[in-house]
Amino acid sequence: MPSQIVFSPQLFLVVLSGQSSLGETMRFLKALIPAILAATALTGCTPALTPGAVSVSLATITSHVVAGSTASVQVEVALKDKSNGESYDVVLLDLGSDANAEITSFEGKGELVAPIDFVVEAGLSEVSVELRNKSGEVLAESSIVQITAVDPKVVEVAFKKPPKKWLINNPISFKVESNFDLQTPGSEVILESLESNKWQKVSAFDADLNLIEEVQSPSEVKKQFRLSILLSGQLLKSSEGFDVFFQSAESMLASLAYDSQQAADNGSKASWDFRKSSTYPNLYDFAGADESIEREWFRYGLREHFVVVSGTVRPDPSWILTTSSCQINFLGETPPGETFIFDSEWFFADQFNNRYDPKKVSIHGTFIDGKMWLYLPPCN
Repeated sequence: MPSQIVFSPQLFLVVLSGQSSLGETMRFLKALIPAILAATALTGCTPALTPGAVSVSLATITSHVVAGSTASVQVEVALKDKSNGESYDVVLLDLGSDANAEITSFEGKGELVAPIDFVVEAGLSEVSVELRNKSGEVLAESSIVQITAVDPKVVEVAFKKPPKKWLINNPISFKVESNFDLQTPGSEVILESLESNKWQKVSAFDADLNLIEEVQSPSEVKKQFRLSILLSGQLLKSSEGFDVFFQSAESMLASLAYDSQQAADNGSKASWDFRKSSTYPNLYDFAGADESIEREWFRYGLREHFVVVSGTVRPDPSWILTTSSCQINFLGETPPGETFIFDSEWFFADQFNNRYDPKKVSIHGTFIDGKMWLYLPPCN
């Protein structure tokens, strides 16, 4: 009897009437195959995903983050048959847990590139991604990526010997010290200043921990600064605030003049110590200086102090230091720094409170390393 095939987009109905020979059965099957393919095309059906038909990869967007904050990875799904629209589940796993705990999951369809954000706790996390069909069968899994979450409680950052005073209109520099590896991927050190009770970014530091942008003040003002370490854009740790007083050269020299007065009031030794501590560093050999001058100084209880004549401070970049017998560095040169000349009056007294006529003289001062220095040799 002849075979009859009835076709619709929803089903195939095969009606075999009577008995069929082997030849008739083969002819029937041969006729059935095109019908199946035609039905598949008409209904939009796609073959189910199998483990060999899909692959997944995982990459870190943020490999180092602040503990308790959000980390980011990127998952990428590729299909051998790009037209396959079968859906699947993307499952992010924590491989550090005993049961490879699920962190998060979502449904995917077709080829996919997507970020996944999740919160991480302090320490090293190892994560991977699995693709699963709706029956829970694992279709593909990615390699493992590592994410380090840093605990802010164990991080320290501070200024290293910051200057308390700085010259106006001069770029200021700061040094950073921290127990955290500042070369960690995603880390950045920034300098902030307190403006209207709010911390504002002033500049960032480069890889060598030098300020990228110059920081200076055009006028006399006290500013508070702090250092902050950012990790993947999030605040990891900030230092304590530190005050810097920006001063004019005249103001700095006036402060030195005041210090000389205080030292003179405290006696001969204090006045001599001021001479040593305020003189440009590593310039004169105080230890090997003419001892007769020092002996005479203490024998007669000499004291000295000076005042700056207001309005006389001006830059003198071409000045060359006059050589002294006890000078050990910068012979015939101008010592490094920004040098100024000013008119001054020097006052001398002895242990009997004899006061000598003030000596009017123009002298120099040089600003370097956050301090104004004078030139007061301990020799002739």
